[in-house]
Amino acid sequence: LDKAEQLLLSNSFGSCALNLFFLSDGKPSDRVPRGTQTLITGVTPAQVAMTAARIDNLASRFGRRLTVNTVGFGEHEDFCVLQKLAERRPDSSAATASSSLRG
Repeated sequence: LDKAEQLLLSNSFGSCALNLFFLSDGKPSDRVPRGTQTLITGVTPAQVAMTAARIDNLASRFGRRLTVNTVGFGEHEDFCVLQKLAERRPDSSAATASSSLRG
């Protein structure tokens, strides 16, 4: 999100629509200390809250210009985090698909 914020702030056109797009396989990539309580997805509630707060902060800076779209793909994964991120902004969306590349 740091890099996304940097790129969004680099836009000098005040009337330009902005989109924050997340694409995920639904598997967490952040390391969580052993013994820490996690959600089904393997992330902590604190991580979800921190990410949601970051999205809220960006939303307050950019207002209605910013939409958040999330796409989750994978087999038997939990995309509740992606859905929560998209829910932070009106007119944003979350889409998930359960699929397998196995033959």
